[in-house]
Formats: sequence, C-alpha cells, structure tokens
Amino acid sequence: VRFPFKIDKWRLDPFSFLGGLFVIEKKLMVLGASLYQLEAIGSALDSGLTVITVDNRLENPGHRLAHNSYNIDTTDIEAVFTVAVQEGIAGIIAPATDVALPTAAVVAERLGLPGPGAAAAATLCHKVRFRDLQKKLKLPSPKVAHLKAAMPDHDLFTAHPWIIKPTRSSGSKGIFIIKSLAQYLDFLPQSRLNSLDGEVVLEEYIEGFQGTVEGVLSDYRVSLAFFLDRRTALPPYVATHGHHLPTLLAPHLQARIVAQLEVIFQKLAVKEGPFDADFVVSADSERCSILEMAPRLGGNSISRLIALATGFDLVDFSIKTALGLAPELPVEAVLTPTAVCLLGVEQDGLLAYDQAFAAELETCPWIHDLDFEVAPLTPVKAFINGRHRVGQLFIQAPTRALLDARVEQVLNGLTLTVDKSIRSTDYTD
Repeated sequence: VRFPFKIDKWRLDPFSFLGGLFVIEKKLMVLGASLYQLEAIGSALDSGLTVITVDNRLENPGHRLAHNSYNIDTTDIEAVFTVAVQEGIAGIIAPATDVALPTAAVVAERLGLPGPGAAAAATLCHKVRFRDLQKKLKLPSPKVAHLKAAMPDHDLFTAHPWIIKPTRSSGSKGIFIIKSLAQYLDFLPQSRLNSLDGEVVLEEYIEGFQGTVEGVLSDYRVSLAFFLDRRTALPPYVATHGHHLPTLLAPHLQARIVAQLEVIFQKLAVKEGPFDADFVVSADSERCSILEMAPRLGGNSISRLIALATGFDLVDFSIKTALGLAPELPVEAVLTPTAVCLLGVEQDGLLAYDQAFAAELETCPWIHDLDFEVAPLTPVKAFINGRHRVGQLFIQAPTRALLDARVEQVLNGLTLTVDKSIRSTDYTD
C-alpha cells in the first residue's frame, strides 16, 4: 500500500494480490492539463495514484500523462460531475486555475470529498462578488468604477490609472492597465472575449509593491505562508513574469495581509487546505489590498519554487489534503533565496535567444530546471498572459541581493527576442 489511506476511502478496482501486497487503486481528478497542472499530475503519479484529467484542449501535455483523460470544458459542472461518479474518484483538485475551481468545489461537495465549498469558490472566483465581500467586511480593496454597459466618463481617468478585467478568468488573460477612455475602448473587446460570462469590471489601479502569498490554511487560520515578490509584464499588461523568495516586504505588512486572508476565509467557512493570493501595498504603505485569492495551489511554478527554496512539497501536501488525509506541516524550514523566471518575449514573431548562453546555464550550479518549451524560430506571441510563456528556469543564491543580480544577468544574457518579419495573423493563439 503506497499511502496509509483510510479503509472507507479505498477503492478496490482492480483488486489483486501480488507478492503478499494488495494493489489498491485510488483516483484523483485533476481539472486542467496545461503546463501549470503538470507538477500536480506528476506528483500524483509518483505517489501511485490513478490520475484522471479533464481539459477541453486535447493538445495540453497533462492528458498524455494521465491514466484517463476527458475532453470536457472544466466549467461544465454537470459533465465533470458525471465523469467523477463514473470514475469513482477519491479526490478532486483544480491547481493553478480559478476557472475550474468552482467546478471542483461543487463536485467535491456533492460527493462528500474535501474541498473549499461551492459557495466560497463561487465568491472568490468572481471579481465583482469578491469586491462586494471585501466591502461588506470593511477590508481595503480597489475601488470599482465601472461595470457592464455604461460608458465611463473622460474625467474618470484624470486621477489615476484603472484596470479593466474580466469578471471570471485566469492567467491574466484580458486584464489591462488603462489611462484613458480611448484605451478602455481598445481593450474592452479583449476583456469581454476572455470573460466566461462576457462581463468586465473596471477597477482602481494601485501603484505600489506587487506580491503573492502562497500557503496553508488550518482550522481557519494561516498556519504557513510564503510571501513572494512578483515581477510583472510592462504596462499595459499585468502577466506574472516571475517571483523572488524571500520577500522584501516588511513583517508588519505581511501580518496585515494574513489578517485579511483569515477574516475572509472564516467568513466563507474555508477551513483548511492550500491557498494562493495576490496583493498590492501602496507606495506609502498605507493600503494593503488583496487583489485576488483562492483556496487552491497557485500557478506560475510557485510550488516548485517553494520546494527548491525550503524543501517543503506543497503539491504533495495539497493532494493528500484533497484525499482526506492529514499531512504534516514542516516545523521549521531553512530558506535558500530562490527565484523563478518565466520566459517570454515582448512582441509577436519567431522566437530567438542566445542558445550558446542557454547551454552554459545548463551547467551552472545555481541554475535549476532550465526548460525552453518552444524551439528557436517557432512562432510565438507576446508574453502578456500565462499561455504565452516560452520556458522557465529557477535561480538560487546565498543572499537576496545576489539572487536579484543573477536574475538580471541571466535575463540579459539570454536576450529573448523575435524575428519581426512574421505577422501575428500568420498563426493563432
């Protein structure tokens, strides 16, 4: 037996006797099969679980690893529920995707499996409902200036920039920083196209420190939190390009973010499991606002970053939690300064980079998991959302200052660029 599973949770299909050991099948359903779900899929496979993937993109790599895969949209709750019943799953997760989290929550709730609760997921994964909750709880949050069809006034953009975003989406798709009515009109169609319900929201853009916190909730309290400094694309885009650990954010500001997280999770009755949140601290440190949060594993290779930096396997912890186990948290962890760099280009075109420099990096002792997912001279799109990255790597150093210097050295040395002779209309997203 690979894990000390509870007997009432065991599935004995097939059930055989080999070498004096029972071979027990236990099924985990993973919603999503893209690059950002691969770590969870691989961890589940390494643990001896039977993995079921659900994703409507047949080309996504997770499907090739799974025991069984289904070409189903992860937002189709009834179709996913039907498969979950047929497969007899013992747990369900939606790592690195807000789009699929409400489905995972509903399926888990119906089957009596561990999960955050359908009502909580529905609130946290909808931009307007989440802002309404923050307002109700008297927590700091960006101002919401515009919703649905009404045309904003020119004067709205004189005070500060705004962000236009879909009410339901993920991976920074359809999110833009705007400073004028003209930009609003330019980006509105893209935001609507990337919204599951076709609606968008206009929010105040807060200048300041951009960060992410990844952690574990136990009995409604944050029992483990990793604060990460987030690097983003140049405006008007907001896509995450990397994270640095440890954070430079002051401890008292970290505490304010944690306090807000606990208030919200308690209000929504989310008791335990992994969580991911993005936040901003204003330049004067007066405003600490949670931008997004979800009771799931974060994307952008954060779990791998934490494992390299601390040795704690957050993915394994989350899978066991989803299966109804009670995995232990680390009592103490030594943190090695570590960064993840998500690689991409600023324009559409044919990918180009310094291949000789990349080869040197593969032999460098402080570089880990350098992976180009796209070959040179392949058509690529500008890295303005999570789908458009071309690779990743992890960098370590004895100090945060040296880590930051090494990140700049590597990114400058790779000289990621494109051949501008190809038109963006020559290929599709």
